Amino acid sequence: MQCITSIGCRTFLYEFIQATYSNISNCSSSYKELLEKEILKFSLTTSRKWSKVNRNYKKFTKTNTEWLNTKFKMPSNKKSNFSIPDRPVIPFALCSKRTQRQKIKIAISNSNMNSPEILCAAKNKMVLSGQRTAAHLFEETQASPSRAKKIKTKYNYSNYPIPYTADEALAFIIDNKLTKQQYINIRLGSKKRNCNIYPAYENIIIAKTNCYPNNMDIGESSCKIPLQDLLDHTTNRIFQVPEVCKISLNSTKLEMLYKWGCDGSSGQSQYRQNFNDDSLITDETMFMFSIVPLELRSHSEVNDVENNYEVIWTNPSPSSTKFCRPIKYIFKKETIESTKEEVKDIETQLLKLVNTDVIFNESIVHVKHTLIFSMVDGKVCNSMTITSSQTCYICGCKPKRFNDIDSVKNMPNKTENYRFGLSTLHAWISK
Repeated sequence: MQCITSIGCRTFLYEFIQATYSNISNCSSSYKELLEKEILKFSLTTSRKWSKVNRNYKKFTKTNTEWLNTKFKMPSNKKSNFSIPDRPVIPFALCSKRTQRQKIKIAISNSNMNSPEILCAAKNKMVLSGQRTAAHLFEETQASPSRAKKIKTKYNYSNYPIPYTADEALAFIIDNKLTKQQYINIRLGSKKRNCNIYPAYENIIIAKTNCYPNNMDIGESSCKIPLQDLLDHTTNRIFQVPEVCKISLNSTKLEMLYKWGCDGSSGQSQYRQNFNDDSLITDETMFMFSIVPLELRSHSEVNDVENNYEVIWTNPSPSSTKFCRPIKYIFKKETIESTKEEVKDIETQLLKLVNTDVIFNESIVHVKHTLIFSMVDGKVCNSMTITSSQTCYICGCKPKRFNDIDSVKNMPNKTENYRFGLSTLHAWISK
């Protein structure tokens, strides 16, 4: 048992099998090599089992009784087992156009049918396989010599009308100042002419609802949106812009730049309307705060946020009202006290801002918000700096000293007021 894996023992087994099966001598050399491999496999298995029972004969026969009773399986003598496997057969539909032409060339060359007979056979084959629509179109192309060309021209995808998405249709309504009934009439008119490109108005309502941020506080005298919710919603909507969706980001640290400010309006049309909030409230005046997104940046280094960045998105019309996002508007007169009070409320919310997490291309990006208080007029600047309209809010110079250049140069500047821009009082503006 110990020498069963030796060459002599395997030769003895081979000669024993050859004497038992006399037809083995007539087999090919490939079959004899396969038989030798099966004998080697049997010898190795026997040796492994013999070593496992510590070369104890009784224990070996008892443990491997079932295996010992099995018959030695002779390899098959079929020639296919020894031939080199052919290339897999690829279905005709998955073959390349060149391979398909080569395959049908053999069938056409061996057939005595002419072109009309081949076309008729192809049509009947499509009908039998259940492709009746394709067979009808195939028959239609053969109606006249120019029929196929006309069908191809009509079937050109580039001439198909491109339908509006719900967001595009909403922008179309806003740009053209359409009413609901006007939009419905335009949609029905296009459908009658087999051009169904406008979505249903119910989809417009859903698209309009998606434009609203969360946690809006709407009352009879004011409408307010928490700044954090407004910035989160604005950021998520910008990431849905088609141009932004195609960009691959190299960093997950982004920054959104905004400008914000306030302005008041008076002389509004008054209506005989009573307010339950306060008897002193009137709709003659309105005070409004808003923000405008300017730029979305991607920073490659967290510590270098000033210079090392890549612009992902830029506002194409930073001065347009289309990108103006209202923070709040209230029926209140714009005074020094109301301006300071409302600006302080916004600045308090700015201190509590956190980054916005956005899922973009199956990854989470973190967007930091940077707001610049720059959408102001002269009245707001004077209210915030406690100066008059004839006094420079940066250096405090008054009209009597504007021509004294040496004195103006030595006046100290209030650097905290640089955010409001340069004062025009020092400029020589011709009348």
